[in-house]
Amino acid sequence: MNNASENLNDVKEDIQERDRYLTLTEVDPSNKQFLYHLGNIYVKLNNLTDAMESYNKILQLDKNYKEAYKGIGNVCLSQKKNMESIENFQKALEIDPKYKEAHVAVGLAYTNLNKYDDAIRSYNKALECDANYRDAYYRLGLIYKTTTDYKLALENLDKALDLDPKFQDAFIAKGNIYISLEQYEKAVHIFLDTIKINPKNVEAYINLGISYERQGKYKESIECNKKVFEFDPNNKEALLHIGFALDNLGRQKKAIEIYSEILEIDPKNIDALINIGISLDKLGKYDEACQKYSLVLEIDPNYKLAYNNLGNSLIHNMKFEESIVKFNKALEIDPNYSTAKLNKERAIKIFEVYKKYS
Repeated sequence: MNNASENLNDVKEDIQERDRYLTLTEVDPSNKQFLYHLGNIYVKLNNLTDAMESYNKILQLDKNYKEAYKGIGNVCLSQKKNMESIENFQKALEIDPKYKEAHVAVGLAYTNLNKYDDAIRSYNKALECDANYRDAYYRLGLIYKTTTDYKLALENLDKALDLDPKFQDAFIAKGNIYISLEQYEKAVHIFLDTIKINPKNVEAYINLGISYERQGKYKESIECNKKVFEFDPNNKEALLHIGFALDNLGRQKKAIEIYSEILEIDPKNIDALINIGISLDKLGKYDEACQKYSLVLEIDPNYKLAYNNLGNSLIHNMKFEESIVKFNKALEIDPNYSTAKLNKERAIKIFEVYKKYS
């Protein structure tokens, strides 16, 4: 059974559960637990309006029902209303200062706001409530990963794994840290361990493929990403990595076919457009490459890599002045973009020689 089938079954089960609790709340409209479960099911079904209505009905019955405030906070969190979510989580914490789940939820909102110190304080408060709270260690690990304090990140992820040796998300985060540290063999072992725990973990296969990719083991990377299609037949990320590997194996035409499959699913996929452009450049099809980079810039006018690559393609087409304009555009977006600086200097030198002998 693939992920799409499993997700469909999950939705069917959630709908059945929703109908069951709707019936229960009709029989007993003052039952706070029924209303709370109904709200949570609505969240799973992405019916946030009805979820909020359920949680607010609870608060009309009992203003001290902490879970309802947390439910409202979670809805706000999913809507990216981070400050509003914090307000509701804090209301839950006023009722129960040791409500560890609410402390972690506050930390998530602060993380979304890039207020990492505040998030760390919230996660530590959760650990003051429960020193064995797996999710708090995991979230601390993610924060320290984001701030590139990899030593502390690994320490906290290991604590989460000590508490739950089959915690797949912690394994994935740990493996990605080893990729960032360029310790690819360690990353490979981590992702293989994750796959042993769950042979259907798509993220583990993709990241295992990346670990091989970074080592130049492109055939192994392709096999890992092909495995993803058993569970998710239209996974764009796996297709991208297969295309990248094929390009690096000198199979540009096949890579272009793969990237084109992505564009059939998602016509504005910038990564696919950029990578097709790179493969076309390698095939000497500079006009077609320019078209792809121009499409990227229609989607995102501030995409510096597209300007840089477009400039390179224009050099090959002997359009030196135009290429210099494109490199300047890239440098307007990022004045420290060293690749564009070097390419601009190269374009100027080639243009000077060209003018001298033309």
